[in-house]
Amino acid sequence: MTDRRTDLRYLVSVAVHAWNSNMDFFHGHTRNISGSGVYIIGKTKIKPHDRLVFLMALPGLLADEKATPVWAFCRVMRVEPHDSGDGTVGIAAVVEEYEMPTYGPGTGIAPPQPAANPLLNARSPFGGRLK
Repeated sequence: MTDRRTDLRYLVSVAVHAWNSNMDFFHGHTRNISGSGVYIIGKTKIKPHDRLVFLMALPGLLADEKATPVWAFCRVMRVEPHDSGDGTVGIAAVVEEYEMPTYGPGTGIAPPQPAANPLLNARSPFGGRLK
């Protein structure tokens, strides 16, 4: 099998707060990240072609730089059993869009809002992106 990836992958392990297509929440962490994809390890029921959205805080490049929170809207390409034996899986996903979150009053980080982005609608916090 030929590797079709063109973006450089970075071995970065950061915590993610994720939702699958059924809006089931799960915690996980990244194993690697690129400009067009991500590999996440987490305990969830998900299959190829499902949608996935997650929030992560990318570490700053400099010692005094704050972490940058980022939403990622993805399509799952591959799911692999993880060697932990507890239902944890490895999820390879194509990132269709990265987005910097807005800050809501008193909430810290809020998901993207329909009024700010025409790709969203009001049916869920993530609009039509998980379909």
